[in-house]
Amino acid sequence: MNWKLLLLLFSVVVTHAPARAGDTTLYVSPRGSGNGSRLSPASLQRAVAMLPELKKMNGKGAITIVLRNGTYELNEPICITPQNGGTKTLKIIFKAELNAHPVISGGKKVLIKGKGVLSANISALLKDGVPQDIYINGKRAIRARTPNTGFLKFTKVSEKKPSGIPWNKTTSVQCFEIPMATYKELKTLSSRQLRN
Repeated sequence: MNWKLLLLLFSVVVTHAPARAGDTTLYVSPRGSGNGSRLSPASLQRAVAMLPELKKMNGKGAITIVLRNGTYELNEPICITPQNGGTKTLKIIFKAELNAHPVISGGKKVLIKGKGVLSANISALLKDGVPQDIYINGKRAIRARTPNTGFLKFTKVSEKKPSGIPWNKTTSVQCFEIPMATYKELKTLSSRQLRN
């Protein structure tokens, strides 16, 4: 047999052989709504939800989730648990598609208006609590606060017992004295601003 033909035959067999019998690949994209195939990528959340069933079908090898380019905006955390995570015999691998730069983000885009002083309506985001960080054009920004730097300081802290009530830790009154400059600054705020 011609050695070139043998080499070609060997090359075809090697390139078309599966990596391992238990290996599975799921494709995901930021707008994915399919079954996880290359032509019909799933969402990242859907792919993670498929893991327990895939683990039951193939307990050995690897399940690879290939992330296509784009930003994956999450509404809730992705939790990897014993039910959907890897084992000694099965690896769960998350990797970017070749030349892709996926970003997994728990952030929300907010429309900001104004010049100099910027403002935005974030009432829809407050159901999960007050946002902790804000980024403008990819750079972390400082949230509105008083004072702009440092901390408010007390000049004196004392505890008094109210008259006519037996004293204990739950019935004492704590008093905090603040510097006059801080008092003047806080006095200019409305009751709503003070609550915030």
